[in-house]
Amino acid sequence: MASFPPRVNEKEIGKLLLNLVDHTEVVRDLTFAPDGSLILVSASRDKTLRVWDLKDDGNMMKVLRGHQNWVYSCAFSPDSSMLCSVGASKAVFLWNMDKYTMIRKLEGHHHDVVACDFSPDGALLATASYDTRVYIWDPHNGD
Repeated sequence: MASFPPRVNEKEIGKLLLNLVDHTEVVRDLTFAPDGSLILVSASRDKTLRVWDLKDDGNMMKVLRGHQNWVYSCAFSPDSSMLCSVGASKAVFLWNMDKYTMIRKLEGHHHDVVACDFSPDGALLATASYDTRVYIWDPHNGD
């Protein structure tokens, strides 16, 4: 028999465990923290990122605001300390995930930025844009 409220570690295949409802527009991307904490971040057209704690029955821990338009994509650094988010602007946003604050905005793309990812060692950040360019950044100093 299933426990209530549902737990993330349910064994029944295909069973809905949690329904995370709080965004007001389409969710475009999701990323789990790679540290195993079961922290999930969702990126939405409602201009926000939402941080969910799946160990706490999907409790929404924080709303990250800063984007002025749709958020297309997000990615955690390998150590889970930093989050990158990109969207319908030319900017790349970096967030401190211990304090849930924006660290910096990286600018240089000529059109909306649609994808982002960290290198496996966290030393590099790659972003891609509708301007047909892929930029490689140093996420620690913004170069």
